[in-house]
Amino acid sequence: MSAYLLLTLALVAQAADSPEAIFRSAIEDFEFGEHAQAAGKLRLVLEPIKLKAREDLIVARQYLGACYHLLNDRQSAKKEFALLLALDPNHQLDPEVFSPALVQFFEEVRAEAGLKDGQKTVLAPPPPPPPVIAPPPPQVVTPAPIDHSPVWSLVPFGVGQFANHHPVKGTIFAVGEVGLLGAALGTFLAFEGLKIEGPNGTTAFNAEDEDSARSLQTAYLVTFWGGIALVAIGVVEALLSYPGDVPPTNAAWADGAGPAWSP
Repeated sequence: MSAYLLLTLALVAQAADSPEAIFRSAIEDFEFGEHAQAAGKLRLVLEPIKLKAREDLIVARQYLGACYHLLNDRQSAKKEFALLLALDPNHQLDPEVFSPALVQFFEEVRAEAGLKDGQKTVLAPPPPPPPVIAPPPPQVVTPAPIDHSPVWSLVPFGVGQFANHHPVKGTIFAVGEVGLLGAALGTFLAFEGLKIEGPNGTTAFNAEDEDSARSLQTAYLVTFWGGIALVAIGVVEALLSYPGDVPPTNAAWADGAGPAWSP
């Protein structure tokens, strides 16, 4: 008899510890206002899931969500209600059991999940994007050619080269011509400065200045005729390289860079 009693007590204890018994005990705790205790018991049968019946699982998530809401854990309540609606999109909270605020919160979770009457709301397709209007192609404006006369090629000191858009050549000729002719003028003035007036209005040099005078005269003649020759070469070169009318964007600066210009 005692063995039978012990077996009966063991079976009763085992039944009391079953997930279904814990589930029913949690609901009783909820009804008596023990929300934290009820939530703890419901977590035992839901994390992990130990309830076998689908209806028990739906009701358990319903009460666990309600417990979380009453314990001011709205995020956890929202999670449980979303899992409940995944199982039963048509589920409704009984307004006679749950407060209006809780029922409204449950419906808000349903709306956020895109569910209405158990069905997912079919959203209208987004409007097509506006057509892309390609910008008009840029207009290419051909600049008018720069008109300059070949007469500028006859001007010395590199003017002809600059007019032909050859600034490096123009600089070389200008510096060379100015340098040679300037040296010729300087040596000529120095040569003339050594002269002295002789008898009968003639000019002569002192004996000690004769060598210097001859050197200055030679330098004067060489630099003068060298300058004249360089002027002539510059004029001929400018005439030979005269390009005609050149567009202002043409890179005709064969030996230099800079904006096109016309004298």
